[in-house]
Amino acid sequence: MDGNSSGRQIVGWQFFDFSLPGEMPRHEAVQELRQRILTVANDRGDFVGGFRIDRREAYTEGWDRWTAGYLPGPPRIGRFQRHMTEVRASSR
Repeated sequence: MDGNSSGRQIVGWQFFDFSLPGEMPRHEAVQELRQRILTVANDRGDFVGGFRIDRREAYTEGWDRWTAGYLPGPPRIGRFQRHMTEVRASSR
């Protein structure tokens, strides 16, 4: 996440700006953004109820700025949390 998190909200959505290489294929960028959003939400103690990419714009030579966000949801064990639990358990 670059230092310019937008802090913008749309009815509970939390949005952040991320810089990614401009030549990164869209499907890889979506995967990377999803992973970064899950990490941000986890760091904030939130559960992700929804994920969305708001916009993509040319940022600087070779880099694009993506705005992506999440909608905090109710606590539950999802794929991401289950994976993290399994990783922690296997490292003991």
